[in-house]
Formats: sequence, C-alpha cells, structure tokens
Amino acid sequence: MTSLNNENEHYRKLIVSHYSNPISKGLLKTKDSLVFHHNRNACVDDFYIELTFDQDTVVNARFEGIGCAISTSSIDIFNALIISQKVNQIKVINNNYQAMLQGKSYQEKLLKDLVAFKNVLKQPNRIKCALIISEAITEIFLMKNKVKNNE
Repeated sequence: MTSLNNENEHYRKLIVSHYSNPISKGLLKTKDSLVFHHNRNACVDDFYIELTFDQDTVVNARFEGIGCAISTSSIDIFNALIISQKVNQIKVINNNYQAMLQGKSYQEKLLKDLVAFKNVLKQPNRIKCALIISEAITEIFLMKNKVKNNE
C-alpha cells in the first residue's frame, strides 16, 4: 500500500508542478504553426494550443490560456512528450492516452508522465479536463491535413 501511496503522491506533485510552472506556456505564432482554440462552456478551461511542424514532425508545442490543474498540467505534459515526434507516433500516443482515460488497456511506457492522469477516472467530471489536449491534437492534425491537401 505504501508503494501505491508514493506513486499517487508522485503523480500529484507532477501535476501541481506542471500547473504552477508550465514549461510550454506562451505561443510562438510562427508561419509553420497551427493553433486550435479549445474552451469549455461549463468551466473555466479556455486554451489556445499551438503545434509547430517541420513537415510531419512536431518541433514545438505550446499553449496559452487558463484552466484547472488537470487541464493545464495535461496540456503541458503532453506538449513536452510530443516534441520531435512524428505525427503518426503522436497519434499512437494520443490513442493510448484516450484509452487510459476511458479505462481501456493502454501502453503505459508510451505515455511516460501522462500516466499521472490515470487516476482521473476516479473523478468522472475531470476526464473532460484531461482530454482537452487530446481533442486539440486531433483537431490540429485535421487542420494540418486540410492545409496539406490545399497546397
């Protein structure tokens, strides 16, 4: 039981750290960036998520906005994980993240620090907070496909 408590405490500290001192806050607004605005009418969460691409690789991931500890820290942790990753790999990470938040099987090693949000399932009203980044990533990839197809 002590090990489980230590793990949960580690996850809490990780979430608070990324909420209090996010490393990917502040948009770059470059010509190679795509930005998606995501907000929830039912709560304070209101974010702009920005991904900068070099072809099919994310070279930077940033955000701006306000939200609860779960939404803010999940965005920051997800952003850190996907830098220098190819779009196809990010899709795999995103699918595993969604599976974890739905109580389905997932590859824990692939998610790295995102596993800090596995206990969000115990608070169903917080799942939407943790999914903001996942939904934004999906929308940005759709935007990227539209831009690519119009070139």
